[in-house]
Amino acid sequence: MSKAEFTAALTAESWTVDEQNELEAMLKEIVALGRIHTSAKLEFAAALSRWNTGMSTKVGTLGAAFEIPNPTDLAGTSPIVKENLQNNLMAYATTVQGLVTSGHLDSILPLVGSVNIS
Repeated sequence: MSKAEFTAALTAESWTVDEQNELEAMLKEIVALGRIHTSAKLEFAAALSRWNTGMSTKVGTLGAAFEIPNPTDLAGTSPIVKENLQNNLMAYATTVQGLVTSGHLDSILPLVGSVNIS
């Protein structure tokens, strides 16, 4: 759909220019779902595979509140507490990885287009 079609369709529904601009901005922001879907298929799937084939058990051997030094070298990071990795980070990874289902993909595709999902 072109910008002209977008504008014409919403103008016909009595939307103001400001309302159209807000909707357009929101839709462009939601396009990030395509990137999340791609990450879920690749990075999150790989991370969960590692977690489920040994890392979960190995991390479980660490003492309570053990601080795992953060190896990412990202500015402002700090150690990862064992329980945060076990109970939160891997739960987030599992949730995001679930976005690869066909139902989620069917919802995302009209917005991002199939050629933009690798």
